[in-house]
Amino acid sequence: MNDTAGQKMALDITPIEHRDQVDLQSHRLLYDYWDRLRAGMACPGYDQIDVLGIDRSLLPWLMLAEVDRERDDYLYRVVGTGIDDHNGFFATGQYLSDVPLANKADMRASFDRVVATRQPHFSASRYIGVHRNFKLARRLLLPLSRTRAEQDVTFIVCAVDFIQV
Repeated sequence: MNDTAGQKMALDITPIEHRDQVDLQSHRLLYDYWDRLRAGMACPGYDQIDVLGIDRSLLPWLMLAEVDRERDDYLYRVVGTGIDDHNGFFATGQYLSDVPLANKADMRASFDRVVATRQPHFSASRYIGVHRNFKLARRLLLPLSRTRAEQDVTFIVCAVDFIQV
């Protein structure tokens, strides 16, 4: 992977231990919502998510991926229209392994890390979408269990921010 200066740019996956690490306003809105729902637990349950409780400005930039352990893959349950526009395809209802995404390995590594650690993470990688005036994709990845009581990561909610050149 090369950035706009031709230098190698690797995937960066960073665990989030404190809210202070969340620097983008859009990511803070989602992190704060997620943090309120978990109320001291490792992660909230998917059954607690209420789309009406999420700031509407975030919805085009959110995705919800479900862990499919039997298939060893991730199913995109919902992908916002802003993300689809940047990717150049409609991903809702498709598996990560099946979408025509150039950075599948990066997404897989990011999702795997969140599932393994049950901890929020940032990931950043070179932008590979259809718009030429962007250089970086930054993601906030937050674990969700099926239910609050379960505490086994079965979903990942992700907010994406694309950084312009």
